[in-house]
Amino acid sequence: MTLNKDNYSNFPQRWKPGQSGNPAGRKAGTSLADKVRGALQENAGKEGYTTLDALLDVLKKAALAGDLAAIRELLDRGYGKPGESLKLASGNFDSEDEPATIEELETLLRLRREEEKS
Repeated sequence: MTLNKDNYSNFPQRWKPGQSGNPAGRKAGTSLADKVRGALQENAGKEGYTTLDALLDVLKKAALAGDLAAIRELLDRGYGKPGESLKLASGNFDSEDEPATIEELETLLRLRREEEKS
């Protein structure tokens, strides 16, 4: 027997509509992210010096030694990743400085379509 909208509704329901099949849910603090955060807050040798502090020191030493990946990671985490910019017909347009006008975007779209045709 194939299930479809017509005959599926004839099967008995385990739960009433709106009732959860797992009312207790997952216990707080049991996700992998919670466990990782907990492990990073554990002491790493001396009092008040956590595993996270130790990892940050390793990353900082690598960055100071010239490791570009470590430098990028520290800057991205500390200051956020740089915003993207659009190149419009009138030149560079940095989306953080001022928003593009509809006219600029229409011009860009028209020029792109003309490039595709040729």
